[in-house]
Amino acid sequence: MPNNFRITDHAYQRMKERMDLNKKAAKRMMSIAYKSGICKDNTTGQLSKYLEARDESYEREGNRVLIYGEMVYCFADYKDVSVLVTVYRVPNHLRNHATYQTKKVKAA
Repeated sequence: MPNNFRITDHAYQRMKERMDLNKKAAKRMMSIAYKSGICKDNTTGQLSKYLEARDESYEREGNRVLIYGEMVYCFADYKDVSVLVTVYRVPNHLRNHATYQTKKVKAA
């Protein structure tokens, strides 16, 4: 796990517009999402397929697409730095799946 986290201007603008977070809160949420978010390996069904498609759209080694809460976080991992590239909402038809599977992973 990288020691340093960075947030791109694009990701900050998306967090500000979609989550109404200031810079400090955005950095804190990014760190929490990276550490506690669920990846496609911890999901099943439609949600897993959705994350697989998102992961393929960022075709680069070291990318991570994670779900935390009702948001999808796209990270690019470099040697010792993890950069948050963008953030967007989980589609409406998958929100219940995301909530259920997040709780399931936390309980395990």
